[in-house]
Amino acid sequence: MVSAETTRVYHTLGELKARLIGQANEFAASKGRVAIPISTKETDASPFNSVIKFEYQFRVVDKNDPEAKRTAIVPRADIVIEKKESISADLRREDLTARPADLYTELTKLDDLRKKGIITDAEFDAQKKKLLEKN
Repeated sequence: MVSAETTRVYHTLGELKARLIGQANEFAASKGRVAIPISTKETDASPFNSVIKFEYQFRVVDKNDPEAKRTAIVPRADIVIEKKESISADLRREDLTARPADLYTELTKLDDLRKKGIITDAEFDAQKKKLLEKN
């Protein structure tokens, strides 16, 4: 990890970042390896504070390591909030077969069966009477 702090008067945040990342790369090169980024933390100047800070965490790996091809930082959360909650619910399914059917629909079906000749007029009247008594 490399980090630095300076004032806005002498450097910009971009210059500070470039300098520190360059130092990390030079260090890794001196070992015959490459530096891959892990995380960064920066604080830019504000109207009330002219101090800028940059922290660069890196890992040194062999040039042939598959991680060496990664050039971007893998996003990781600074803070993880875990909420465990138990929810209970009373789920009941309505039994649609036990529910009386719509009278109009049933009468229409019966009439259709009669018109197609599937049931006789007498059977139609008997079924119709049962439906009307039930409802």
